[in-house]
Amino acid sequence: MDTDRPSARRETTHFVAWCVVGAALATGVAGLLTIGVVVLPLAVVAGAATLWLVGLDRGLAGLVSGLSAAPLLVAWGSRGGPGEVCRAQAADATYVSCIEAWNPWPWLAAGVVLVVVGVAVFAAVGRGRVTRGVGAVAAS
Repeated sequence: MDTDRPSARRETTHFVAWCVVGAALATGVAGLLTIGVVVLPLAVVAGAATLWLVGLDRGLAGLVSGLSAAPLLVAWGSRGGPGEVCRAQAADATYVSCIEAWNPWPWLAAGVVLVVVGVAVFAAVGRGRVTRGVGAVAAS
């Protein structure tokens, strides 16, 4: 049983690494006209490095969860919407800026679904491996 712990820790580390790559890809694509120009090439390099270093072991599930970064960021930025949202930019409220914000709920829902699907796939694949391992030990 103790021998499974390092394996589970390694797979969780791989999952988190792919989450970071997915988040960088999502942020790079979402912000393509601004920060995405810098983030997207870095995300591609990080993805190639992660693929080379850890492979696709549980990678797709982590990538899916990481892709939730873009819709969650949009939901956070639109948290006062839908409609016009004004915020004071200085402590004494001498400068107020207003934006037209989207409805954050569909974006939040999309982000949560991506996180849940990725984590559920990760857990299901891990449970399948544990079940096979226990069955193989019991059959011996």
